[in-house]
Amino acid sequence: MNVEGILRSLDIEYFQSGDRYMVQCPFHDDSNPSCGIWITSGYFQCFSGRCGANGSFAEFVAESEGIPIWEARRKVKGQDNISDLEDSIGRFLDRDEKELKFFKWSSFSKTFPAVIPETQGWDYLIGRKLTAESIVRFRIRWGGDVGKYRYRVILPIRTVEGKLLAYAGRTIKKAAVPKTRKNRSPHSVFYGLYELLQKYGKVPLLMLVEGEFDAIYLQQFGIPAISNMGTMPLNPVKILLLRRYCKRVVLNYDGDEAGEIAMVGDEKKKGALELLAKYIPVSILRLPEGSDPNSLSEEEVMEIYGEYVMEEREL
Repeated sequence: MNVEGILRSLDIEYFQSGDRYMVQCPFHDDSNPSCGIWITSGYFQCFSGRCGANGSFAEFVAESEGIPIWEARRKVKGQDNISDLEDSIGRFLDRDEKELKFFKWSSFSKTFPAVIPETQGWDYLIGRKLTAESIVRFRIRWGGDVGKYRYRVILPIRTVEGKLLAYAGRTIKKAAVPKTRKNRSPHSVFYGLYELLQKYGKVPLLMLVEGEFDAIYLQQFGIPAISNMGTMPLNPVKILLLRRYCKRVVLNYDGDEAGEIAMVGDEKKKGALELLAKYIPVSILRLPEGSDPNSLSEEEVMEIYGEYVMEEREL
């Protein structure tokens, strides 16, 4: 295993200390290299008393790059040219093995307390233009001031049936990296779909946005937005999910180069537009350059999304 070569290819800074490479730990906000990676085996261990994360080199790469474990395994093994068929099989076998193990709400709520008014987490969410009703409806929690998720608001990621599949911790500190830390890569669900269906019932379309806060913010206006949690490719499971719950999809990624490529593709990969067009009517709603839904004012939201506003169903 060429640990050094992979660290270099990923632009991860390191130095050698005996039989280990020392790097900054990706599992906590590490200002000094406290994580050791054994040169021969790739096994890693964080020596910080506040963290202690350990595991395989693939797990380290997955966390460092914010990629699914199946993709990290390919990078570690040098299997970048693996066939599409093998790729798909491996991806969904991994999904069945890891993602479909659900968390209990009771233990989750005990670990992460509710965000309450006049606290750092509450002020951050209000600053992101979320309402008190949204904070409660999306069951947003607080990561505390110690541990891996310290100073992060915790967003539970639910299946369409409401089961807790994963969670994401969004930092309230400007300098902290990564901005969002997920405990696993949920590539079989959309953030906000459960909450949307619970509030509005059947929807005429689904508007696919990048960020979790984008989905929450637009739902506050009655817009049927759900988050793809970044610009991850739309796999067969997600495409089937869209077909099941709507008759039309509107792509509404951020107004930047990455968002445009994710929607329409480039010479290297297909965009969501082409992937979806075979299965469901799809269109694009572009945003002003440099903006995302959560950055828009209320007036701008109504101007851009006015035709998509729904009425809340009667309970």
